[in-house]
Amino acid sequence: MQLIDYLLQEEYYGRKQRNNISSDNLAKRDERLTLISDNIKEMGTEIGLSAEVITWGENANGEMMVNG
Repeated sequence: MQLIDYLLQEEYYGRKQRNNISSDNLAKRDERLTLISDNIKEMGTEIGLSAEVITWGENANGEMMVNG
């Protein structure tokens, strides 16, 4: 019984820790994506594109894609 309790605790705290790390990573990712977005818009306006026609995002593989 103690082994089961121990394993359940480890699973709970392991998930909690992974979730915390995940939310930190998401915040950092959002910061990076905002910087990328700003840079893309700036580069686009330098070559004569309006910011509205420039779109970007991630494909299914997590790679950044830019359309303009």
